[in-house]
Amino acid sequence: MTHKPDMIAQLKEVVDGNGRKIPIVAVGKSHFPLGFINYRIPNCDIVGHLKDIHNLSMRNDDVLLCAFMKSGTHWLWEIVQMLLRGNTEYETRTKLSAMIDIRTPEELDAIASPRVLNTHLPVDKLPNDVLSKRISIIHIIRNPKDVAVSLYHHISAMAPNGQPYPGGFPSFLPLFMDENNYLLYYWFDYILEYEEFRNRHRHFPILTVFYENLKKYPKEEILKIAKFLGTRSDDNFIGEVVDKVEFNKLKLATEMLKDDDSAKCYIGGKSFIYRKGVVGEWRNWFSQEMNSQINTLLREKLTTCRLKFKFTP
Repeated sequence: MTHKPDMIAQLKEVVDGNGRKIPIVAVGKSHFPLGFINYRIPNCDIVGHLKDIHNLSMRNDDVLLCAFMKSGTHWLWEIVQMLLRGNTEYETRTKLSAMIDIRTPEELDAIASPRVLNTHLPVDKLPNDVLSKRISIIHIIRNPKDVAVSLYHHISAMAPNGQPYPGGFPSFLPLFMDENNYLLYYWFDYILEYEEFRNRHRHFPILTVFYENLKKYPKEEILKIAKFLGTRSDDNFIGEVVDKVEFNKLKLATEMLKDDDSAKCYIGGKSFIYRKGVVGEWRNWFSQEMNSQINTLLREKLTTCRLKFKFTP
């Protein structure tokens, strides 16, 4: 990108609703938990790694999938892989094998073209080459209530022995809603910054996909993606893709076929990457008060946002 991202790392803490302090490293507005850095970042050097990402060499035929965490990136990655290959065989790799957030430039360079790279990073931390080479971006967006619930379960599943998050969902939710006290990145800023990027670069090849539309109208949405990419889009093939990426089939394929052990964390022998994949799961987790609070945030923070999220308030 044409920006100069803030590359100063500061050790801080965020505090959940139960008073639990979580150490993070803040780089600009990104909050990286120490556990994530120690487990995922090459040489545990977050600033050096972000600089590597900033200078990453992109190829003209790369496709970059962008999404806030737990918005459907694994699902979209499988779809795009099938479309680019022109067949519906499952990948034996996982999308984490091509995730710029956690892979070295050397690992990414070793992937054969066309590469389907992916990231949860905010738009200001994308590689410079994305803009200069006009790399095709597919941005998948999910309603924030389901994102919060899915992120809560994901973080709980990564805890030792898969222990539930201390204090439960009410304790976790402030880490999603507080603009000064969050993990990874603030969802509301993330969404607005991607929309601002798209508004500034109106002729840039970027496709926005809504998770809820992909669930409700999979054939129509996958056809839209195929046309954006210029890949095979005949009716029979698109129908085969829809069938193969059905949630339960993809979940089973991930558990049975994937060979990238570093991209799997198992609890009781099962991958937790795919949990339920349903729309509206938040209703089982949000109290009336929580729902009122997040609805107020949505009204306040997204007043200028033109994206129409697909969920019942």
